[in-house]
Amino acid sequence: MTYCLFILLLIVEALELKSSAMSLSSLEWTTFVFLLAYIYNECHSLWSEGYRFYFSHQGHKTNAMTLVLFFLFFVLRFFGVHGNTAISVKVLRVSSYIVAAATIMACTRLYEYLRAHPRFGPIQKSLSKMLQETLFFLVILFIYLVAFGTAMTHIYGATRFAVNKTEAEAQDCPAKSFDG
Repeated sequence: MTYCLFILLLIVEALELKSSAMSLSSLEWTTFVFLLAYIYNECHSLWSEGYRFYFSHQGHKTNAMTLVLFFLFFVLRFFGVHGNTAISVKVLRVSSYIVAAATIMACTRLYEYLRAHPRFGPIQKSLSKMLQETLFFLVILFIYLVAFGTAMTHIYGATRFAVNKTEAEAQDCPAKSFDG
């Protein structure tokens, strides 16, 4: 439930158009508090489960990367606000890119929660299988297109028949002797 509040807070913060201000807004401070609680929760999971088991789960890797990106955002935001004004605009721009990537990763973490839902879980699994089958089809289609393209190149390359060549340059062209 608190993770959904965190995602909702990120969405509301993204809708705020004054995000490039020179000071942290109240929503960003609230996000920072959520981030500290989130870091504490993940550190507790890391210590209780062990390092090897913690990073064997894909969701924990996503959480760790999201936390690193959010932490980097707040560090850059701090230096952008309190640093040199000549480079602070660039630092604030980079921090907004980082928070965008972190927000995307935080939202994709919701897929893990949907997988356990009795209705959305099987749908998500079937969509995953359909996407996998579509990718297999695209690989097979790509192989056939490459095969056809190379065959056509060899056929037209051997007869020296090309669209941009004139009749005088074309040799052994089947259409050369055609009297229509």
